[in-house]
Amino acid sequence: MPFLEERLTKDWATKVLHPDRKMISAILFDLMEMGKDIAEEIKMKDYENLDVFLDEHKNGRSPFHLLEGESRLDGSLAQLKKCPMMSLLNSFKSEGKFPEHFDEVTEKYKYYYKKKEGILHPFCIVHQTIRSQIGDHFRIDKKKVQVFQIACINATGDRIVYSTEGTSRCGMSQAEIDKKVKGNACLYMIKCI
Repeated sequence: MPFLEERLTKDWATKVLHPDRKMISAILFDLMEMGKDIAEEIKMKDYENLDVFLDEHKNGRSPFHLLEGESRLDGSLAQLKKCPMMSLLNSFKSEGKFPEHFDEVTEKYKYYYKKKEGILHPFCIVHQTIRSQIGDHFRIDKKKVQVFQIACINATGDRIVYSTEGTSRCGMSQAEIDKKVKGNACLYMIKCI
């Protein structure tokens, strides 16, 4: 089970995303702080070179694999097979719908962080914060690792959201991005600088 699934509980999420909490900015702060805290908990090491990192990833031992589960690396692109937040997210469904305030939290995040708009639900905020933080905690070939979200696709595969920050850096057209994200949960880029 990916670390993210173990660490984020419904009890925690219910408290943070309680519909009676009126301050959306406080909810956003709590979601991002949880992401930072979880990133600190993941055991990480530096990698001698990219080949060693790729081998570790393929064998399920990279920080990203431990955090979120299986993803396929294609050069600097990572295609996450399954959203590790789906079970938690679905536990909040009532009559096939998510609470209305989930959309409000998601839209407010997109408003504040205009270039990081590639999120589908509040738990994407936690997940993507962790991914970004992980990159700050290890090196590949003595280089810092940066992570950029490119796109997410919803569980039914009929809605893709894009992150301007990632799409502007990946050098792919929207059609190419769509092709890579289809059949997966999301697409992101790992870059060594």
